[in-house]
Amino acid sequence: MPSNQTISASTFPKKGNTKKGHETRSALIRSGVELMTTYGYISSNIENILKQVGVPKGSFYYYFKSKEDFGKAIIASYDSFFAHKLDKHLNNSSIKSPIARIKAFYEDAKQGMAKYDYDRGCLIGELIQEESLLPQGYAQLLE
Repeated sequence: MPSNQTISASTFPKKGNTKKGHETRSALIRSGVELMTTYGYISSNIENILKQVGVPKGSFYYYFKSKEDFGKAIIASYDSFFAHKLDKHLNNSSIKSPIARIKAFYEDAKQGMAKYDYDRGCLIGELIQEESLLPQGYAQLLE
């Protein structure tokens, strides 16, 4: 945006009403997952996430009420992603043996970790390590 234009609430798309707004929110969540699976909740800096996505700081609060709200969206997204991976492998009827299905899940997880040079871990595992420092209500989400 040129520096001579004023930013107002109408500058940004209404949450959930446009593809661009949804894409920005999704990009923020993906970036948050990346940082939180690497550094945890406490050490993940909102400014770094915004910089990575290319979103102005003031816009963060357009998409999320707070870092706590953002963290909850990240946990929900990760839960959906992980449930899909489990379903993909454990419900794969083309693999007859339950042990082989578990092994397929394990191999997929191993490839995912190798893809990021083993720098990123399980989001839930990262957050559980910080549980006593997390916002109220997170313990229930993590369970």
